[in-house]
Amino acid sequence: MWSRSLFTKIVLLIGVTYCDITINSKISANNTVVSYVSPCPEGKDIWPCSCFEKDDLWPDIICQGVNKEQLYKIFGADFPDPDLNAIRVERNLELTILPEDVFENVTFRALVFREGVLEDIKAGGFNSSFSTALSLDFTSNRITSFPFSTLQNFAALTELFLGNNSITGFPSMKSATLQILSLAHNPLRSLPSWSFLQLPALASLDLDHTDLSVLQPGTFVGLKSLAYVFLADNQLTHVDADSLAFVSTGLKVVSLSHNAIKSVGGISGLVAEASVFLDSNNLSEMPEMIWRPWLEKGVKVWVLDNPLACGCGVTWALHNETLRSLMITDEICMDEVKFMNTVNEAGSEC
Repeated sequence: MWSRSLFTKIVLLIGVTYCDITINSKISANNTVVSYVSPCPEGKDIWPCSCFEKDDLWPDIICQGVNKEQLYKIFGADFPDPDLNAIRVERNLELTILPEDVFENVTFRALVFREGVLEDIKAGGFNSSFSTALSLDFTSNRITSFPFSTLQNFAALTELFLGNNSITGFPSMKSATLQILSLAHNPLRSLPSWSFLQLPALASLDLDHTDLSVLQPGTFVGLKSLAYVFLADNQLTHVDADSLAFVSTGLKVVSLSHNAIKSVGGISGLVAEASVFLDSNNLSEMPEMIWRPWLEKGVKVWVLDNPLACGCGVTWALHNETLRSLMITDEICMDEVKFMNTVNEAGSEC
């Protein structure tokens, strides 16, 4: 026999009108009435949280200013439908630890704890939702400890946001489904070559501002779906060709802005219409043998705020109108008079 909650969803999905109060359907052939039951618990039972019904019938629970004891009380309440769309706890200054079994009576598709003071996430907090969770978001807390080993237990998790926390060292992770990973603004300091071996579905990777100074060879070679790579605001000084070797046919963005990069030995696997951002680095030249093949392929390269000065290091590109349109440089290279003067002067010295 179906549970009441599942039956209610099926009835509503096939067209029964509903709102915040109980509404009856048309009388059926045997004169019985199908009543709509709200999936939300009584407001007083989950205060200071609120419950909002979604169009797809799974409710959102939104909380602010709750402590551990209140969380246990709230999610131990009588939920007419324990299948939740999202649990959102934002700007909370009461909770430093997410306990083991606080959500054991409900399931969720998204769990959001943003802009709080969480320091430690216990593995058991996810147990009830291994089969339902799609997104975990713990952006902007104080997290030093996260149960990365549990990721392999999620059947369909696609997003993990842990930006702006205090996680040190790149963690070992395994997930066949994870597509979006953000560890930006954490003091990782290193990125081992094995980092993504067990994350084959990654499409977007954000490691901005993670104190990285070196990229290891072969780090990205197993990521066939990778589209976005963000490595800005780090301490990289040199990029070897085999450290940025990509195999994805859908690569769109490689961001290396705001580092201290003096030279790029190459980036392999760039595809047509990809964009490479090298703004605000220390590049004094763009070697023709490395960059011409990519520009001719349609790759756009951003090199604003670098000591290139439209000299010999880029003259080969600036003399060609098509290549010049794909290499985004400082204004001096875009002003026609200054451009011609600079290129002519550089050409006589190169």
